[in-house]
Amino acid sequence: MPKKSTTAQARDSSGRFVSKTVAQAEDAYSNVPARMGYGTPNLVDGSEWINTRFSNDYQTLLALYRSNWIARRICDAQPQYALKAWPTITSDIPQDDRKKLDRTLARTKTKDQLLTTIQWARLFGGAGALLCIAGQEDMLDQPLDLDSIEIGSFKGIIPFDRWSGITNSTKICSDISKPLQFGKPESYQVHPPTGGAYFEVHASRILRFTGPMVPSPEYQAQSYWGISVLELAHETLKMVDSALWSIINLLFRAQILSEKNPELAQMLAGAGLNQQSLQMFQKRMQEKNHLISNQGLNIIGKDGEFFSSQYSFGGVADVLQQIQLFAAGAAETPVSILFGRTLSGLGQSNDADLQIFEDRIAQWQNSDLRPVLEQQLYPVVCMSEWGEVPDDLDLDFPSIRTLTDKDKRDLEKAASESIFGQFDRSLYGKKSALTAFKQLADALGLSTPITQDMIDAATDDAPEQGDVPLEGLNEEDEPVEAAEKN
Repeated sequence: MPKKSTTAQARDSSGRFVSKTVAQAEDAYSNVPARMGYGTPNLVDGSEWINTRFSNDYQTLLALYRSNWIARRICDAQPQYALKAWPTITSDIPQDDRKKLDRTLARTKTKDQLLTTIQWARLFGGAGALLCIAGQEDMLDQPLDLDSIEIGSFKGIIPFDRWSGITNSTKICSDISKPLQFGKPESYQVHPPTGGAYFEVHASRILRFTGPMVPSPEYQAQSYWGISVLELAHETLKMVDSALWSIINLLFRAQILSEKNPELAQMLAGAGLNQQSLQMFQKRMQEKNHLISNQGLNIIGKDGEFFSSQYSFGGVADVLQQIQLFAAGAAETPVSILFGRTLSGLGQSNDADLQIFEDRIAQWQNSDLRPVLEQQLYPVVCMSEWGEVPDDLDLDFPSIRTLTDKDKRDLEKAASESIFGQFDRSLYGKKSALTAFKQLADALGLSTPITQDMIDAATDDAPEQGDVPLEGLNEEDEPVEAAEKN
């Protein structure tokens, strides 16, 4: 196959990117006589992909987010579902302390501000939230020291988007001993919304989120942020809007009134020669069109005929459904969530689509959200509330699927039987069993008479044979001898 030259970017001896001409082999199918395949004059080979860097079109992104409800849902739906399943702390921390931390997050509206940050990151390709700690307003350019955080000093977070709020500094981490920070800015410049001078903020004080990532040098072209999720879907959004407008135009043409008039030639006589004749003809047609209504009167001459031409809409619904599938695929969101409807048809349950969506959300929670929460947000909140960060601090993300009361009861029954069975076989003691029941009720959002005091007072000694497990406890919390078995 012949070779052609193309331009690519590579690093020179100083580490900078320069353009170089490289030879590229044309290894592809080609049938010149049939005009099929690579390099032949056909419509398919005439198309190409162009790097538009749509994520840099700030005004268009804003317009889409403000006026196009599908674009807005693409940016907002996944973060909303991801943060709806807010993680629970699984470490050995008293329940009262956990509630105290949860109240702080609710009082400072940290979850809402975090949601806004992630939505802006998906819209613009990047965003950051500033950790607000009382007494450290003059230390923002310094690395965050957890030991310097005083009790009750956490005030919440403030979101900034990459275009109008926060920009990367020129200092990029190149320390290979810090793989999580490698290739990311060491500090940021935060711009107040009211204008004025910016202030420098160390990266440890910024909760950083990005859109879909791209390789170098596009990563550098995006100023070390990701790209907008709308860059992957904006062409599909054009097709959706074009299809909807085409359908609306078909509705206007669903019934076109027509008139057969033998005197048409006479009426048009002279219309092309002078303006007055043309105006008279147009006025006559306007008056006739004005009279045509449910209660109007239409007068036609001898041998004239008045009829309507109707259009059949067969297949339009199928085309629209296929376009919705394309849009859902580009948005990586099920049709039922993106458009608020379920697919119709035999065997269409949408369970598989929802399962894929849940897996995608869980993957993002673990790859992007968990590091920010476990390494930045929760340590700061823990120091502010408890004065220390538990060594066994761990977060567990629940499923994003909303369970019905029946589903919760079925899960409770199945899990309770398992706990009772393990306790009855002396696999663990009363304290562990009570703890398991309490955690089960908390996870399902069910009420339970088991309190933390009951758990603390219990022991983990394995039950003796013949003891009644758990349900045989009297008011004094003393074991009751089981009835003798026959």
